Amino acid sequence: MKGYVDAKKLISAAKELAGTRSTWTRGVGAYVEDIVVAAAPIPAGLTTTELEEHLLRGASSWQRYSTGGCALVYTGAIVDRLVPPSGRARALRRNGAGELAIEDQARALYQACRCVVRAYLRTI
Repeated sequence: MKGYVDAKKLISAAKELAGTRSTWTRGVGAYVEDIVVAAAPIPAGLTTTELEEHLLRGASSWQRYSTGGCALVYTGAIVDRLVPPSGRARALRRNGAGELAIEDQARALYQACRCVVRAYLRTI
């Protein structure tokens, strides 16, 4: 489609930037795919600010995106995505586990957005 970035190429390039060495970086890569698919189609020629606004889909920040239910909402699902198996039980038992998981998710979403922006700038 003319005028839009190829979502599959953008996801592939952004996931490569996110890396695969740890559970956290693999989780960031999964969020890359989630936010690009949710925001597709992505117009070509956006500035970095415009692209981030497009990816946020109306939320004012990645914290709002995370708490507003635009991403994973179940604490267990967030922990499974971002925490290595050896730390999952501990992460679920900690005080305020739900709020902490949402904060961790917001940080991972922000990092995923940075990867998408860098990949976008390389592909346009």
